[in-house]
Amino acid sequence: MTDDRPPLDSLVAEARGGQSGALDELLGRYRHFISLLVRARFRGGRMAARVDSSDIVQDVLVRVAGHIGTFEGVDQLAWEAWLRRIAEREVLRQVDRHLGAARRDAGRERPVGVPGTARDGESPSLLLAGWLEASITSPSLAAVRKERAVLLADALARLPEDYRELLVQRHIEERPFDEIAEQMQRSPGAVRTMWVRALRKLKEAVGAEIELSLRLESGD
Repeated sequence: MTDDRPPLDSLVAEARGGQSGALDELLGRYRHFISLLVRARFRGGRMAARVDSSDIVQDVLVRVAGHIGTFEGVDQLAWEAWLRRIAEREVLRQVDRHLGAARRDAGRERPVGVPGTARDGESPSLLLAGWLEASITSPSLAAVRKERAVLLADALARLPEDYRELLVQRHIEERPFDEIAEQMQRSPGAVRTMWVRALRKLKEAVGAEIELSLRLESGD
């Protein structure tokens, strides 16, 4: 399989120069990553009851589009870190708006924890990356320059919707199986069985993303 997508640095330069097509492609590539950042921050808490996370994702994309000219980085990791800062600032802005500045600290919707891989207080993207490193090993993983959280988001996007939603709710939002089962209108046993299958599919999807990333980085 071939991939004729332009390299990231070219897209960023064209987007900064005002080319709307390049900007649209950039935003499309990173939408999954931004969506996971938002859901990891909210974790289904009080803000999730007030605001649709997809609305915040859209707000983040609008802010990225409006501030693309201010990006001064020179590589992929700098770009992904810049996106992460914008996403997390937008989440906090929405917390202020809906819960009030006086309650911001209580309403930040504690980031998802990954047992054994990260500590409370770390950014959602680092916690996502830690979960990926702890769960999936590959000789090629260390060679991929793409941020691990972006790799995970792109791999999740390859999965069927029910598998993807189950993994996000279980590992990103840390919901119990009983709650997930009720929401999916399945028995807890059926959800656990689906979860095992979904993890297996995720590992396959990560392998495909690693292969694609290495090919793009090598220019093949």
